[in-house]
Order: sequence, then structure tokens, then C-alpha cells
Amino acid sequence: MINSIVYVNKMIHDQREVVKLEFSYHEELVRLVKSIPGARWSNMYRIWYIEKRAGLLNEVQTCFKGKAYLDCKAIKNEPLLNAEPDDVVIAKTTLHNLSKPLNSKQRARAKQYALLI
Repeated sequence: MINSIVYVNKMIHDQREVVKLEFSYHEELVRLVKSIPGARWSNMYRIWYIEKRAGLLNEVQTCFKGKAYLDCKAIKNEPLLNAEPDDVVIAKTTLHNLSKPLNSKQRARAKQYALLI
């Protein structure tokens, strides 16, 4: 366990709402942040940030679990960050659960999205 605190808050970066992660430098923490999809470093603000999306808070908590303390007080009541991502809901619906068969366009689209999940 690393004795560090990761402060999780929201901010505007390049005219987009993002979640920022602030912490004292530690190689292990940087490696963990890089493992989060969409994590980027801001030279201007000297912080790590991730574009706001559904389920992001759960991803961050899972990433740092047992490694560092997370201070999420500022965003714990954000409904979008705590929501289940749409991709997970789509993945739970299988083709077998559909009432009627898909046409060729729908099958092609399903394959396209299945590759993204």
C-alpha cells in the first residue's frame, strides 16, 4: 500500500467537463492512472484527467483499491459518474433475448458494437 491520497474532483479542461486526479508523484500511482482508459496528463495544470463518462468513479476506485486512499467527496453525488455505463447494459442484452430475428443491417451494427465492448 502506498501512503498517498488521490484527490478526485471535476473541472473544465479544453471546454470539456473532466475528472481530475491529483496526487504526490509516485511511479506506482502514475502506472495505475495510465491503466485507466482515456487518462491523460495536462502539462498546463500538472494533473491527470479523464473525460467524464458513466461509471468512471467505479473504474477509478477499482484501479486504486488497496494502493492509495481516494478522496472522492467532491464528486461522490455525481449521478453520471456513479451510473452504470451504457456499454455494460448493451452487453447484458444478448441476441438470444430478442423477440424477433435481426435483419442484415442490424446484425452488422451489432457486430460493430460488439467489437467495441
